[in-house]
Amino acid sequence: DQAWGATYTGDLPWAETSGNLQIVSNKLEVDTAATSGEGRAEVDTVTADQYAQAIVDALGGGVVNVSFDICCRFSSAARTNYNNRIRNNLGTVTVTLQKRVAGVITVLAGPIQGIYAVGDLRKVTVQGSTLSGYRGATLEQSVTDTAVVGFTRAGLQLTATVPADTIVNDFEFGDLAAVVFRRTLARYGTRAAQRQAHAWGAL
Repeated sequence: DQAWGATYTGDLPWAETSGNLQIVSNKLEVDTAATSGEGRAEVDTVTADQYAQAIVDALGGGVVNVSFDICCRFSSAARTNYNNRIRNNLGTVTVTLQKRVAGVITVLAGPIQGIYAVGDLRKVTVQGSTLSGYRGATLEQSVTDTAVVGFTRAGLQLTATVPADTIVNDFEFGDLAAVVFRRTLARYGTRAAQRQAHAWGAL
């Protein structure tokens, strides 16, 4: 196993900020001893206007309340961020935009009815006070909020009943501005990496 928070040759450092996650076949899932886990990439973008995205390779189905949050503007010192959450509850998929301040979640937009298919790209962006959530290139919803400012990290959170319920691949984040686009890039997974790469090893 690889412990979050360690730095590996050619990889980026990560911190596990809540729960417990594990790497299986180069993809991320909840550890067998936990029902949730949250991780933060320990590198910074140039600005606080960011995007973060990941591929969701599994999201439950017939189980209760499994979810994936893609998080941006993540504090380096607290469980504070904006996030785009997709949840599957017994086959009903919903999407919400949220803020988490010191671990306390407030829904900012939604829930709206969502769509999920294996391999979906889920994305969140924040520019100034505007938070937006995407499925692939399609904007699903947007909202304004001013509570979370100045933070320059990103991450993700998974919940599951058993590890295989929620599986995530190819996380990346960077600056939105064209002049610094992907200036900082954190990635794990099996697809081709760009610039700074984070390829999680198999167990």
